[in-house]
Amino acid sequence: MSTQAIEAVPLRPSPVDLVETFDRILAQRESIEAVLRDAFDKGAKRVYLVGSGGSYLANFNAAYLLEKHLADVTVHHITSGEFLAREPLGVNADAIVIAGSHTGGTKETVASVEFAKKRGATVLAYCSNADTALGAASPNFWSYDSKTTTGDAKQLFTAVFAYAVLKTAGADLDFEAIERNYAKLGPAIKQIHEKVDAEYGELAKKYHTENVTYVVGSGPGQAAAYNLSMCYLMEMQWMNSGFFNAAEFFHGAVEIVEDDVPVFVFLGEDSTRPLAERVRDFAVQRSSKVVTFDSKDFELEGFDEEYRYLAAPHILFTLTGRLAAQYAILNNHDLSTRRYMGKVAY
Repeated sequence: MSTQAIEAVPLRPSPVDLVETFDRILAQRESIEAVLRDAFDKGAKRVYLVGSGGSYLANFNAAYLLEKHLADVTVHHITSGEFLAREPLGVNADAIVIAGSHTGGTKETVASVEFAKKRGATVLAYCSNADTALGAASPNFWSYDSKTTTGDAKQLFTAVFAYAVLKTAGADLDFEAIERNYAKLGPAIKQIHEKVDAEYGELAKKYHTENVTYVVGSGPGQAAAYNLSMCYLMEMQWMNSGFFNAAEFFHGAVEIVEDDVPVFVFLGEDSTRPLAERVRDFAVQRSSKVVTFDSKDFELEGFDEEYRYLAAPHILFTLTGRLAAQYAILNNHDLSTRRYMGKVAY
């Protein structure tokens, strides 16, 4: 019998290049706007936000922003697999398709780009680097060029795409103020990492052995809830979990709330916040294991108060990574460990 010690999983550090990566993404705004301006000049009427897994959930905020501020452009937030299977008739010369993938090799996303090109759509794509299948397939491509700043980078890129669509489509927003505040997001996120690491170590100790954890979000906050439940707990920690849209929680999930059932609720600062607050208020009366992640709990140095809502989805999302890093230590289960993904045919 082997007596070799199992090496402990260390704390995954906050990405050292996070601020640099954010600056690099924001610097690509004008080239993105140029492509979109041409598309709208030619009569674009529809936008499809396409991705799988983390690149699908990265679009919750973008979809919210576009639907809230565009009257004459329809928005479709869809997984790459569904996009291919449905073959939407609306994907044609009047459509804009924005696709993302961290690795740049997600087969359904690459195929989605090829499908959209054949239909005559304006196609924009992004991933971690240009030397990928997605980069080769995409006529208009951008990269965040980082292996360590990943989820946060995708969240920012999709927001940049969304505001570029809004700007070139003629939405009535103060884009100068939006850009000025976004320039401060990277340092703010780094400060949040420093603030929560010790606190989340204690939080993880309470919940890292739970049989199941239910996670709830609304609007842009769905990205964080989906990410924690599907990507971190299930994919990366092999823990049972379920993600719910806050508005739908009453229609079934509400019946599983009992005293020993963990319910994690994400609260942002957009118009859908009351939907998540309703879930929280119901759950705290019936469960002793309700945890609230609220973007309002964090200071944002230099941000104009009226533009805090810009940062809220990014705050909520980044919290999930810092919490998951603590779970990985306590479960001695590295976040990169997989049983099936990338290892067996699927």
